[in-house]
Amino acid sequence: MLYLYESKFKNILGNPTTKENLKDYLEFIMSKKDIVYEYCVYTEKHHIFPRSLFEDESIIILDYIDHVEAHVLLAKAYPIRKFLRPLNFMLSRNEKEIIGYNSMLSEHLKLWWKEFKKTEKYEIWSSKKSEEMTIKMVNGLASYLSNKRFSNIKEREKVSIQFKTLWEDIEYRKKLTNSIQKYRSSEEGRLKCSEASLKGWEKDSENKKNKLRIIQKEFNNETAEKNKKLWATAEYREKMSKRKKGNNSNTLKKLWADPIWKAKTLESRKNKRKLKNETN
Repeated sequence: MLYLYESKFKNILGNPTTKENLKDYLEFIMSKKDIVYEYCVYTEKHHIFPRSLFEDESIIILDYIDHVEAHVLLAKAYPIRKFLRPLNFMLSRNEKEIIGYNSMLSEHLKLWWKEFKKTEKYEIWSSKKSEEMTIKMVNGLASYLSNKRFSNIKEREKVSIQFKTLWEDIEYRKKLTNSIQKYRSSEEGRLKCSEASLKGWEKDSENKKNKLRIIQKEFNNETAEKNKKLWATAEYREKMSKRKKGNNSNTLKKLWADPIWKAKTLESRKNKRKLKNETN
């Protein structure tokens, strides 16, 4: 009889969370099947195979405490919404904590999510959510969340510890690495990575240019101040008035204007650099 009951559950609902959990439920039911209760005892009908999913009308009579226990054991074997919902009305908050109701609910959500990801609805939902989140992030949500989360030193340390703990998990690291490699090897992934790299390069290049402009401006200002101080002294002005004057600039311009001299000079410099590299 027990084997037949197990087969019936598995045919309709698939495998339970564990074989032991389903066995516990069925053995509990079988142990209560032949009990005859006194007239004064409050009892309720219990469908061995819940009528929400089964057409079977097998019913046993249980007192209230045993009826709750039957539903708890059934929900542990198959933590699905239709089996968890009755417990929400039968149990108080403290009783739910004792039996681990939240844990069963979590297990139900995991199973539901696993099945949902296999459907076409998931692809549509995932794509829609991705587009919505991209818009939010571009519009400043990413910056807001980052500032909010990392402005506090304790929060930064907390996040750092969380990521280190995750990364130490070999299974998580392997799963994440494989996921990234798979995405980056796809056509969409390559295009997005290329665009992100280009944007990052342009942004980084512009930042460097701005920094160089600031440095150059500061250098020019410092040089101008130094020159002013130097020219303010009579000794320096005397020294500069006696410096050798020439027309080197004009001479070099004429030389560089000569294509033969220019080609010869550039070739000489090139050979010197080549020799230097070979020596090093």
